[in-house]
Amino acid sequence: WTKTYADLRRSQDLRVRRDSTRLALIFNDPAAVQALRADSLNSALDSSHRNEAIRALVQKKAADLFPHLVRLLDDKAVRQSAIKGLASFNEPGTPGELLKRYAAFDHAARMDALQTLASRRAWAGTLVSALEKKQIARRDVSSYTARQILSFNDEVLTARLEGVWGQLNNSSKEKQKQMAAFRKGLTDKMLARADRQAGYELFKIACAVCHKLFEEGNDVGPELTGAQRDNLDYLLENIIDPSASVAKDYQMQILDLKDGRNISGFPVSQNARSITVRTLNDRVIIPRSDIAKTTQTKKSIMPDGLLQALSSDQVRDLIGFLQKGL
Repeated sequence: WTKTYADLRRSQDLRVRRDSTRLALIFNDPAAVQALRADSLNSALDSSHRNEAIRALVQKKAADLFPHLVRLLDDKAVRQSAIKGLASFNEPGTPGELLKRYAAFDHAARMDALQTLASRRAWAGTLVSALEKKQIARRDVSSYTARQILSFNDEVLTARLEGVWGQLNNSSKEKQKQMAAFRKGLTDKMLARADRQAGYELFKIACAVCHKLFEEGNDVGPELTGAQRDNLDYLLENIIDPSASVAKDYQMQILDLKDGRNISGFPVSQNARSITVRTLNDRVIIPRSDIAKTTQTKKSIMPDGLLQALSSDQVRDLIGFLQKGL
């Protein structure tokens, strides 16, 4: 195998090189790990190949991978894969490395960084501290990420989060009052003044991470293009109280892993050996042997609290865009 793999690695066919390395990983060939490390650093390679190499290294749980992933945080082409990869290793230095680079990250990388920080209880505490110090803007943290932190059921952490970010669990009566208040303010005259371009920018930050509209966005939640977007009551009910009526496919499942991680999302496929979970920013294959506890909630994967984090003008602009588009 050693000689064969060396020959295959010299192939001019990228697919041959890639598949031979996958096979070498199964054989626990240390040369495969070395090859993947080299590929992940090689800026001359296509970024998709480099990102695939990083994912393979993470899945293999290669030794001493933490400093390698930290180095890749400064490489825009593979940064997001490195950020996601860090979530798999319980390294105490991870929050500090992400936070000191956070201001330089683009929106997509920031979203991944926040999800990684929210994946472990200790790291979530660091994230809340960054919010308290205004090192991270409150608007950057989606209600999904906030719900992830609440799922640790840590009373002190929850109190701190709600103190700096806001409440997420409102009673049905309170939600009815909220809907009435928003409905009163969002008159036809008010919506006619909506800055739909600004609403589009808000959609990209607050909605597109889960929903797709006009072929733009993600497929975590239901498609919005064919929804009753022109119906204000429909929008308010589904944004303010998303768990009032939710299909089972979109009910959130919380997986507590034996390595200390917490993953929230919904299962898209499963077999006797593993479960594939769709999270906010990834599809994660989790071996059943790694799962300590599974909790099925009746909550929508879209938590409430979205509109409360926005100003009245931002609410107007977002609803205006959702109803009419650009």
